[in-house]
Amino acid sequence: NNAVAGHDQKLNLMQQTMSFLTHDLTQMMPRPVRGEQGQREPALLAGAGVLASESEGMRFVRGGVVNPLMRLPRSNLLTVGYRIHDGYLERLAWPLTDAAGSVKPTMQKLIPADSLRLQFYDGTRWQESWSSVQAIPVAVRMTLHSPQWGEIERIWLLRGPQLS
Repeated sequence: NNAVAGHDQKLNLMQQTMSFLTHDLTQMMPRPVRGEQGQREPALLAGAGVLASESEGMRFVRGGVVNPLMRLPRSNLLTVGYRIHDGYLERLAWPLTDAAGSVKPTMQKLIPADSLRLQFYDGTRWQESWSSVQAIPVAVRMTLHSPQWGEIERIWLLRGPQLS
């Protein structure tokens, strides 16, 4: 049954995509980053064209990366991003949190998608953009349009201490 196998493959990819998004977003850290020239960049960079997205995109630092007893020459933080590129939602990951632009990210093609819309809950209302350099939102709403799945909307409650 090729039709069933094809559907199973599409469903597995959708589940993998949602798993990546959930693990990344719920581990978001309120940690600003330093750019290639040492300039300070927001903890959450999001909006139209971010990461050369064909729609909206976002970049942030997440925690929760396993590094047993800190034996590996890296931290437990990872810079990740999401964008629409060539008709797909893509996940980008950089091993460095600062000057990540100087290192080529690993890119993972996820589900077919042609648009991405992000909204941010600040504790009292939803906003179309996020402008705080240090703080992260209370929640993120993502509306993704996929030719395979139609419109998908998810809301993630974020955790992590807020820096003042």
